Amino acid sequence: MDNEMYFIKWITEAFKQENRETALAAALEKIKTLGSRPEYAEGYQQFQVFMSLVNNHIKKNGHKALSENIIRALMIELATDTFDGDDQQKKNMLDIIQSNPDWQNEYQTLSTQIQQLQKPFESLKISVLRNDQSVGTVSLTQQDNIQTVGHLIPGFYKLMLSTGRLLWEGALDEQDLLWAKAHAGQPFKMAADSGQAKAKPVKTIPILEGELQLNIFAGVETGSLEIKLKG
Repeated sequence: MDNEMYFIKWITEAFKQENRETALAAALEKIKTLGSRPEYAEGYQQFQVFMSLVNNHIKKNGHKALSENIIRALMIELATDTFDGDDQQKKNMLDIIQSNPDWQNEYQTLSTQIQQLQKPFESLKISVLRNDQSVGTVSLTQQDNIQTVGHLIPGFYKLMLSTGRLLWEGALDEQDLLWAKAHAGQPFKMAADSGQAKAKPVKTIPILEGELQLNIFAGVETGSLEIKLKG
């Protein structure tokens, strides 16, 4: 396990340094150098998987410091129980998160949200708001994990948990919701039971690191929003 997760040691040590960003950059170079050795080959593969998650955060939060993106990647692995380190490495990571009040609060929020999503057979109630006015509510379970809200017109939308927690917000315009704008020149095929277009979603938006998936569909006069609970 030490060699398989050898990079955690160097990341942990870097977070303890006064000049954290410089220390992290040096640690990543050290990890790459060790990764060229045969005994660290498997661990380096683990490191590359981890860094792909970090790079996803960098793409979304390019203005954030390297330490911020690394800690958020670690939060996701810990909160989703996909962290492959041993108990001591996990404790070291949690100690780092708890050393910063903002990180601690963010991790607690993320853990609570993911735990709620992973509870089997419990209802997950989500409200859909347009310009802060309710346009529908869906209830998802592990057995009934896809729900749709229709008759949507352009506006600024929010998805809220029943607890009041904001899951997602963003503008949906005519290019998202109206067929003529989203699929210019393509024929509109109607579904016999719902009147919605049988087409790929105009947009697919992952929420909570992919635990939820939001699909946006265009229609003739109005669009629809499909919410899918994965797993």
